[in-house]
Amino acid sequence: PPIRLTPLSLPGALPFQLRVAGGADRACVIEVSTNLTSWLPVFTNTTAANGSFDFTDHQSTSSVRRFFRSRSTP
Repeated sequence: PPIRLTPLSLPGALPFQLRVAGGADRACVIEVSTNLTSWLPVFTNTTAANGSFDFTDHQSTSSVRRFFRSRSTP
């Protein structure tokens, strides 16, 4: 299934939190960008049996606007 990112925190709430969902036992990397052109990996995890895991961006409290995406790792 496709990977879905769902915000868990309210707009403006810090730190920013999101849920990654995409099927059970799937290795996913979360990438971040400030310009939607250059992407850097910030977190890698494997989804649980329920098909998801949660991510907290502790850098969001002291950074400019950040965009997120996730992809499967090989």
